[in-house]
Amino acid sequence: MPTRWFVTVFLACAMLVMAIGLSGCASGALVPDASGSSPTAAPLSAFRLAHINRYGISLIFPRGWVSAGSIAKPSSLRGPLLELMWGNPQGTLSNGHLVDAFQVTVYALNRPVHPGDVKLHAANFKAMAYDMVRALPEAYVTDPPKLVTINGTPGVELTYTFGLNGTPTGAMSYLLPRGHYAYWVTGRSSAATWLATWSKLGPAMASFKIGRPLAQ
Repeated sequence: MPTRWFVTVFLACAMLVMAIGLSGCASGALVPDASGSSPTAAPLSAFRLAHINRYGISLIFPRGWVSAGSIAKPSSLRGPLLELMWGNPQGTLSNGHLVDAFQVTVYALNRPVHPGDVKLHAANFKAMAYDMVRALPEAYVTDPPKLVTINGTPGVELTYTFGLNGTPTGAMSYLLPRGHYAYWVTGRSSAATWLATWSKLGPAMASFKIGRPLAQ
């Protein structure tokens, strides 16, 4: 698979680090499983719907979470075209950072990715997702990258842990390349609020859907 598909994404890794505010990471910090309990999905009334037509995105995000986002110039080739984040102000704080958060970042690709490309070049896409996470300070990958399909879009799922200013934090990311864009979808939560946070992060991430971007 030609690496030129992904040049702009790799150049953006440093921007991703700044976007989620990582520092002082502790390798291998584990998110507890709450004695084997799994989070129960929050009801639909606990979410709001969002559409970003330019990049073909639709999703739900938790009500009451603080929204912060930015759109770069369409000509930007060395950083994200779009950054969206919703953080939980009632969740864990670490030196002023909202630890519990749902984030979507969109990058430009130098050539389009077609649906069959992800499976055909699975090893390359898995390596790309791994490198995106490995670029974060002392991140620890807990499960190998695996292929997933999120609402019709094939991609890669990766779970990992890190320390956000010393706070043990777990995260899951989807790398969803489609057309001229790569969508990096991330949910993260602290160990202390794992069950409560993932009851909302789970449905939010599962709702992420890519339609036909207007920019194409």
